[in-house]
Amino acid sequence: MSDRFILMMYAIGACFTVAMVALSGEKPAVEVQVKEVYPENAEVSVELTRWQLEKMLGAFEPDAHPSDSHEFSTIIRKDYEGWKLSSTHLARVTH
Repeated sequence: MSDRFILMMYAIGACFTVAMVALSGEKPAVEVQVKEVYPENAEVSVELTRWQLEKMLGAFEPDAHPSDSHEFSTIIRKDYEGWKLSSTHLARVTH
C-alpha cells in the first residue's frame, strides 16, 4: 500500500469519527482548570507623570515631618514587558 492511500484512510476515519460525534448530539466533556501562578519575587516598575507625583505628595500636610508616611494602594498587572503597577490607581489618594 502506498503512503498516500494510508493517509487517505486515516483522513476518512477521522472525518467519520467527527461526523458520528456530531450526529450523536452528545457534547464531549471538556474540563478546564485555571491556575493563577504568582512569582515569589517579582521586579515591578511604575511610570509616574509629574502631575501624578505632585498629587501623591499633596496627600501630605505642608508641615509634615520627613518621616511621615502615607499609604497608596494600586493594582499590579503583567504585560509583555513584565509586572507593572497601575500609576492611575496609585495616584488616587486614599485616606
